[in-house]
Amino acid sequence: MINDKNTLSGRWTYSDAITNAPIGCNITATTFTTCLPEGSGATVQIPTQYVTGKLTTSLTSNLVNEARVSLQRSVGKPQNTTPFTDAQVGMAPLEPSVPYLNGVTITGLFQFGAQLKNNTDKWNLAYEFSDQISWSHGKHTIRTGFEYERDRQDWHFPGLAIGSLTFKTFQDFLLGLPGCPPGTVGTAACTNSTAAGVTNGTAQSNISSSGNSVGITPAGGEDFQFRAPVANAFLQDDYKVRSNVTLNLGVRWEWFPLNYAANGENTNVWLPLIATVPNGQLGTTAATGTLAGFVVPSNFPFADFPAPPVGGLFINNKKTPTANDAPLANFAPRIGLAWKPLASDRLVFRSGFGTFYDRAGNTIYNKSATQGSPYDTPVAQSAGANWYSTEASPYCSVPTPGISLACVAPALGWTPRFFNPATGTGSNLAILSTNTIYYVPVTYEWNANIQYEFASQWVLELGYVGSRGVHQVPDATVGGGILEHNANQPLLASASNPLDCGAPTGCITTNTSGNATLRVPYLGFSTSGIGVDQTISDSHFNSLQATVTKRFSHGMQMQAAYTWARGFTTASYIAYNNADLPLVYGPMPFLRPQRLTVNYTYDLPFGKHEGILDKVASGWNLSGVTTVQNGVPLTITDANGGNIYASGGGNQTSTAQLCGCGVPVATSGSDKSRLGGALSAQPWINIAAFTKFASTTNNGYGNSGYGIVPGPGQFNWDISLVKTTKVGGINENAVLVFRSEFFNAFNHAQFANPIGGSNLTSDVTSSTFGQINAASVNPRLIQFALKYVF
Repeated sequence: MINDKNTLSGRWTYSDAITNAPIGCNITATTFTTCLPEGSGATVQIPTQYVTGKLTTSLTSNLVNEARVSLQRSVGKPQNTTPFTDAQVGMAPLEPSVPYLNGVTITGLFQFGAQLKNNTDKWNLAYEFSDQISWSHGKHTIRTGFEYERDRQDWHFPGLAIGSLTFKTFQDFLLGLPGCPPGTVGTAACTNSTAAGVTNGTAQSNISSSGNSVGITPAGGEDFQFRAPVANAFLQDDYKVRSNVTLNLGVRWEWFPLNYAANGENTNVWLPLIATVPNGQLGTTAATGTLAGFVVPSNFPFADFPAPPVGGLFINNKKTPTANDAPLANFAPRIGLAWKPLASDRLVFRSGFGTFYDRAGNTIYNKSATQGSPYDTPVAQSAGANWYSTEASPYCSVPTPGISLACVAPALGWTPRFFNPATGTGSNLAILSTNTIYYVPVTYEWNANIQYEFASQWVLELGYVGSRGVHQVPDATVGGGILEHNANQPLLASASNPLDCGAPTGCITTNTSGNATLRVPYLGFSTSGIGVDQTISDSHFNSLQATVTKRFSHGMQMQAAYTWARGFTTASYIAYNNADLPLVYGPMPFLRPQRLTVNYTYDLPFGKHEGILDKVASGWNLSGVTTVQNGVPLTITDANGGNIYASGGGNQTSTAQLCGCGVPVATSGSDKSRLGGALSAQPWINIAAFTKFASTTNNGYGNSGYGIVPGPGQFNWDISLVKTTKVGGINENAVLVFRSEFFNAFNHAQFANPIGGSNLTSDVTSSTFGQINAASVNPRLIQFALKYVF
């Protein structure tokens, strides 16, 4: 307190956590999150500080101003504790300045060594200034204010230079030999011997994969200095039109510009610039290729990196990775109405509408900066592409043509795009890109509801709630979902629409997995080599909501809430024709169309008695929660689909092919009769409704939609019976509380989604397709507790 008109308050909080993680853990601090794999060995330190100050000033009897300032700081420091280096075990590291032992995984057995996520320093600093003034005058209560926020994230990430090796078997780990050069299997040049330097006699190395998702980085690892300003302002008037009508009228201005890097390390790739160089004019080697499409910010530190080897590099006139920034005209209106039509307070009508802008976040709009040229040179290879890898020298960029096992050593720098039509080979780049144009996510929401007290202490509420999301960040949490949209999916060829007449075999008129790399829109990039981060998801949601509430009286309180909802959103985890926009809509993956919950508490009326009988009969309470709900929508996939796009499986899963024979997709009957396998005669999903793609043929995507089968629902009762008895003792008011809790009280079997897929999908190629082998709720669980409260 400063004086009668001014009040000053503040707070400072500091906490520090040091966690040793020899097995595994999840560490979260503000924007810092990491998961430490089993056997990784790491120490995580997360000190945090929060400082706030607020000054409230009463300017007049009806005019109040509130100013606030705050600062938040957190540091995340996971550090590898692996005691060995690559040199000590005879391995060549990805980056010599980061000597931690490669992360080694032997599939199904164990893993050891360092992990890239375990070696990083991230400093997060955010400070805010805000001011709000409130004025009450007659029927109006007017508030206005503004807020400015500045976020700083300094991120030093040496762990990105730590390599990773995977072996399928322990025998592969012991051998660690390279495979044979392409085209030499079965010849004298491909021998099978344990002699040093000789191949293992197959087309693949004993190392099934090597490298990491980033590859070669600058000495000491990558270093980013992200900055993000944010500002907003608002004006609102709560207007009492009449004694029974109130209007809430307001508008909010939002400014969510993109993060930028203060040290200029925020590169990007723009598709419109890639298209300025026709595929037929690409150079045939790295020396004659092009950097057209690659973009650097206006503050890019050219002196710190090798000069671009070829032309085409574009210098943006902004520090951000996009051609535009957040618009300054994002005004969001807010309207609310409250109306009491009757003289009594028993009936109230409310409705409202609002526009809400949001921030896309660092995850989607800075990923290309941390995994793009020239800050790293990807060297990750697997299967046959990794034929040259040995335990002593696991990493190479481009194998030298011919029989020799020598490799061109990878180096940090610019990787141009090129393609040789005579051989069908090229740079085969894989990049992450931020969409050229930045669109701010926006959500429109509206609702209307009526509250009616139809009897004493009983209230009925009926309402409608709707929303519309535009330019949303894709949902990456479902079925291996992804944020990136693949912009280089192969095109379809035909005799009337031939593709790439410069190919080695002439014009392409058929679609096979073998010619997929020749049918891509942008030659020189792999079939899934252009992942574009962008706000492209849309959503619609509409629901009817009903609630009945019994306020506490006569020892009882109860509420029942029912929701009937329909919602659709963009599918980010299923591939139809992933090169086309907009993406396909389908049911919201976590939406349950109907849901009823009932919760209650009841003081059992056993009456009042004297003596021991009163101790036994009084103090009983029954409470519980009952939930009845539909299952979530399931998508049927086929891992063998999408071969002609070279994208089947993984993050671009094909939906299954309907047989077209009129067979229902879902079986019928009770839940217990649809478990499949040895548990019942039929599975949850009818396998006869689908035609499986053959794994040896060239397949397109299936024609089934997604979210076409509802999963099992739930009907669950959780009940608690509590006895409270006043017993005295240490304190004369001390009580003894005995609790008995019954989870799934009626032991109702409730089943999980069918197996054979991931998350909310089910794959027809699985031997257990459509079968259910797990419950979503435990069998009846009873527990007791006794507590003495004094």
